[in-house]
Parts: sequence; structure tokens; C-alpha cells
Amino acid sequence: MSSHRKARSARLPRRRLVAFLLLVLLVLAAWLGFRGWQARNGLLEARSELVTATGAVTSGDLQALAVAQGAASEDVAQARAAVDDPLWRLAAAVPVAGRSFAVVRESTLVAEQLVDDVLPPLLDGATALEQGDLLSGGAVDLALLAELGEAVRAAEPQALAASRRAEAMPSGLLPAPVADARDSLVTQVEELAEGLSAGQAALEIAPGMLGADGPRTYFLAVHNNSEVRGTGGLVGAYALLNVDRGRLSLEQVGTNNDFRTAAEPVVDLGPEFSDRYDHEAARRFWSAAVLTPDWSSAAAIMAGLWQEQSGDEIDGAIGIDPIAMSEILSVTGPAQVGSRQIGAGNVADFVMRDEYAEFPNPGPERERVLADLAAGLYEKVAEGGYSGPAMLSALATAAGSGHLQIWSEQPEEQAVIEPYRVSGSLPDAPGAYLQVVSNNAAGNKVDYYIRRKVSYVRTGPGTALASVELTNTVDASAVPPIVTDRLDEPTFPVEPGQTRQLISIYAGVGQEVRRMFVDGVEVPADLGTEAGHGVGTVVVEIRPSSPTVVTAEISDPGGELTYRQQPLVVDDELDISVPYEVG
Repeated sequence: MSSHRKARSARLPRRRLVAFLLLVLLVLAAWLGFRGWQARNGLLEARSELVTATGAVTSGDLQALAVAQGAASEDVAQARAAVDDPLWRLAAAVPVAGRSFAVVRESTLVAEQLVDDVLPPLLDGATALEQGDLLSGGAVDLALLAELGEAVRAAEPQALAASRRAEAMPSGLLPAPVADARDSLVTQVEELAEGLSAGQAALEIAPGMLGADGPRTYFLAVHNNSEVRGTGGLVGAYALLNVDRGRLSLEQVGTNNDFRTAAEPVVDLGPEFSDRYDHEAARRFWSAAVLTPDWSSAAAIMAGLWQEQSGDEIDGAIGIDPIAMSEILSVTGPAQVGSRQIGAGNVADFVMRDEYAEFPNPGPERERVLADLAAGLYEKVAEGGYSGPAMLSALATAAGSGHLQIWSEQPEEQAVIEPYRVSGSLPDAPGAYLQVVSNNAAGNKVDYYIRRKVSYVRTGPGTALASVELTNTVDASAVPPIVTDRLDEPTFPVEPGQTRQLISIYAGVGQEVRRMFVDGVEVPADLGTEAGHGVGTVVVEIRPSSPTVVTAEISDPGGELTYRQQPLVVDDELDISVPYEVG
């Protein structure tokens, strides 16, 4: 045999071996592709169902929660079978190149934990709540509330564990689709865990606040955001809410005409607060008590003012505005207020706009609108007959947006409330922060028609500009004079519908507001601090003919910005050029 034939014969087995190996690789690739398709489909469907399930937890939709949990369980099982394949696990163990496989597998395990360990106890708790009567005949079922608390306590640690596991997944060197899916899952699980933590905290203190250990009395402050204040709006009505072992009663419903100014400050809130607000008599005067955006300070003042005026102590204060009422009425159905039915769709417009057309002149009937509405809302809530999960969801939405605010005189309860938006407290954590606060300075009702656009841009190391553009949309010819007439009696020419506000821009703890500008011109400003936050305030005129822009130059520590929305008729339009969250 020639040497040429020998060489060719030797190459044939090698070629067959290479061909065989290529075939094996193709089969393995095809198998991994098939398993990837299974995992992808299962995860995509599961993620969609989890979004539905977490939304159902938030909205109190029991049927949607049950359906989503069942569907997600099937989808996760399909994905788990794919990522448990030995070949998939081998691929996931390959450094760097196997990251996508590893992240998909971990994502599946996180989704499985949510479906198997978090959603079932929540479904059980929601079912018990739906089948019972959380509030009926003016009494809260404290045993039912405790049962819900047990369900949340079972789910919350599992959700926190799932959140930690999701956060630990690699985030770098991933294809865009995998990276996006990973980030979406991390956010979704984190929000669910945070919501359950807040829910558990609330359910821990709820029995005591509902009078399980003895009677409680709360001052209910009803805001009207058409005349804006730091905490939301002028307190135009009030009531005393009594609670004893879950049984509710509403007493002494009245208007702000009942309020009396104290001769001396009724509470000590520290030198920062005094420096900022004592010239407005905020610790003696009801209307000025809510100039601050810090509900815990405003509530403490109102508690002191009420005790000074009536001789009676209160155990806490609840602030509620027409936006929160709308959330509640969306569950209870409309309330009867005099000859009117006021429901979710018309309560905000009625309180802040339509009542002034119906009652264009001052008088007892118009002055009683808010008080009568508070009484009608209470009667509707107290009679029960609605979905418990839906009501808790409505209250959570109102609390999470700042339209429902709660303060407890009990320090241990207030410590639990304080970190959450429902407290209305200025946060004490360091970090970049922005809040724009409007206070009406004209004594009119034009704030219903004011719209705000807020921007934030970092202009250099340690420096940022925060701006708010204020647009006055009122048509003075189409509203009664009570809406636009000014009590401040300006001595300069004004347009019809022109109004005046105090605009305060709050930065974070340890930050400072250095300078302020109105329409690009630097102006004198009240610069200082409140609760450790840098703050600057200017007085501005807001004309219907053109927007007014207020800008503050502030120090900036970098990092993610927290934006706090003042409770207004309409939320701000945001144009923020840095990473941020609304908190």
C-alpha cells in the first residue's frame, strides 16, 4: 500500500470523529435550544401571571389572584423542568459564558418561591377576608384582621428571601433580553416584599389603634386641596373618631369656623421648626399648622390645639382629602350628602370646584359641605357590605400617595408608622431628595387649577438645579368670584384669576438650598432647614397668561434621587434627568 493511501485511510476515522462530534454538538445545541424555549415560554407566562397576581394582591381582586396563582404554578413547573435538565445545569456552571443559563435558572427558582411560598398564604388570607365582614354595623372584626395578619406574616419572610435571591443574580455580561428580564423580576419581587413588610407592620399595630387595649379618640382633619397647604390642603372640616374594641363612632363633626387660636404655642417641635414657622404662628393657629409638609408636626400641633380648646386629649390624628375619599367611595359606592349622591367619580370635583358654583356666596350650607361629606363617608364605610380586600387596597392606595395620613400619639406606634408614606413625615434618611411644596398665600380657591411640572438636573459635581413650572389654567370669567377673589388684597395690578403661592423646594438631609430664582432672576429667599432637610422658600405670583418658573440651586450628594409628591389635585409632571424613585 502506498504512503498516500495510508495517509488518506488515517484521515477517514478522524473525519468521522469530527463529524460525529459536530453532530453531537448540534444535537446538544438543539436540545439546549429546546429547553431554552421551554424555560423562556414558561418564565414569560409565569412572569405575566405574577404581574397579574401581585396586582391582584394590591387591588384586592380575589378571583384574579386565585386564577393567576394557579396558572403561574403550571408555567413555573414547565420552566423548572427545563432548567433542571442536567445539560442546562452543566451549561450554567460554565464561568462567564454560562451566566445567561445561570440567571434563567435562578429566575425560575425565584418565581417558584413566589408561586409556592408567597402567594398561597396571601390567597388564604384574602379568601378569609372576602368571606367575612371586615367592617359591619360600625365594628371592625379584630379576629378577622388577626387572621389576615397571620397570612401576611407567613408570606412576608418568603418574599424577602425571594427578593434577596433575585438581587444576588449576576447583572453584568448578560444579553439584553436576559438582563431586562432579570431587572424586571428584581423590581417586581422587591416591590412585593416591601408591600408585604408595610402590610405586616400595619397589621401589627392595627388592633391597638382600633381600641383592642382600650378606647381611642382620633382627630379627623378633612383637607380641601383647592386652597393648598403643605400637608395637602386647608383643613375645612373635622370630626372626632372614637374606637373601642373595634367599634367605631363619629362625634362632634364641625367646620374650621369652630377652631380657636391659642394664646401661646401648644407644642415644642424644636428650634428648626420655630425658626421656620413661628412668624406664621403655626404652633398657635389652625390654618398655619399645616403649612409644613410634615404631617407628624402638623398633627402634633392640632392635637395640642384641640386639647387647649376643648380640654380633651386625643390619641392621634388622621388627615384625609377628596382624592382619598374617591378611593374609599370606589369600594363603598356613593354616599348620600344632603340631597346629593357623592361618589368616586365626582367627589374631588364637587369639593374643589362645583360646590363654589352651587354656593357662590358664603353661608352655612357651603361651609358645611366638607363636614357633611365626612359624616356621609363615615356612614357609608361603617355600614359595611363591601369587599374587605378591596377596601384595604383602597386605603393602601390613598396612604401610599399621601392623600391619607396618620399620626399616633403613642411613640411605639408612631415609630412603626414613621418610615412609610402614610406618616406624611419628612424622611430622615440621607441621600438626594426633592419635594416641591406649595402653600396658598392669596386666600382663594385657584389651586384647583394650578398644574406643576418639576425638573431636576445635575449641573456639576455636588450641584443640581431643581425647578418647578407653575401653570394657572383658571378661566376667571367661567368661575364665581369666590374662587378667584384674593384676601391678601394686592396693592399692584393683577390679572383676573392671578394668585399667589409660597413655593418651597426641599432638598435632602444634610443638603442645602443655596440660591433661588423666579423666571430666571435671582430673588431673595427664606433659606434654612426643616427636620435636617435643606429648604428654600419664595413668594410668587402665578398669572393665567404665562407660567411662572421657580428654580433652586442646591447641593447634591449624587446617587438615586427620591421625589416626594405633595398631595395635590393633580400629581406633578416630572422631567427628572437622574435615576429616581417616587417615595
